[in-house]
Amino acid sequence: MNNSRSQYVITYDVAKKQDASTLQIWRDSPEFIKGNNKLYLDDKTFHYFDLVFQTRMEMISYVDQARMIANLCGSEALKNDSDFLIDATGVGEPVVDIFKEFGLRPTPIVFTGGMDLTIKYEEQGRRFGGFGAGIGTMRTVAELCVPKNDMIAAAQTMLQQFRPRIAPDVEYQDQFKEQLVHFKGKVNEKTGYTSFNNDNPNIHDDFITTFIMAMWWFKHRGYMKDEQKVVKDKQQSYNWDPLGSPENF
Repeated sequence: MNNSRSQYVITYDVAKKQDASTLQIWRDSPEFIKGNNKLYLDDKTFHYFDLVFQTRMEMISYVDQARMIANLCGSEALKNDSDFLIDATGVGEPVVDIFKEFGLRPTPIVFTGGMDLTIKYEEQGRRFGGFGAGIGTMRTVAELCVPKNDMIAAAQTMLQQFRPRIAPDVEYQDQFKEQLVHFKGKVNEKTGYTSFNNDNPNIHDDFITTFIMAMWWFKHRGYMKDEQKVVKDKQQSYNWDPLGSPENF
């Protein structure tokens, strides 16, 4: 990860049991919006986030997956201008070490049910700035423990503001959209805790994992402000609400 904001964010969900590992690549695509002096509106830059690549990897060893992703990250566009995030919840943790062996420096993300972002460090010299700024040069971020609700809220905000866009030639678009529609939250009446899963057991939520990681990363790293919005045709509906009724995408 670079000290400055990277143009690309790569998110990787490690396969568990018989599931497939999934990978998405999102690109920050800023567009200039001219202001209006009569309406006292200043010029501004609006950040769209384009899904430019996604894939699923089944029946492929973690080592081979790491080799494939390392080759992908070595491309001219990505090698010096991308952040690489891995879902390190559970089985993802040992996989991080495999990627390091291939010269990659992933940022592990651990999904939590807590309320606050927790940063865990290791004594190896600081790998990057931003999250680790001002804490000395001998510690690096080992993993970020992020409340899952925060990631879902970030993704919801992005969709409401029409920021995510999907490139026409991206594979698995229908599966991604289907997962969005069926991803729902259920509140435990005794504990008050909300758990999120697809309401159809035959539908995975692997693209949801990579999606909410990317949107949280963009928001947390300051690519956007909540008050910035884009006005679209009222017939278009991107109001993703996992606690509400299914929407059409």
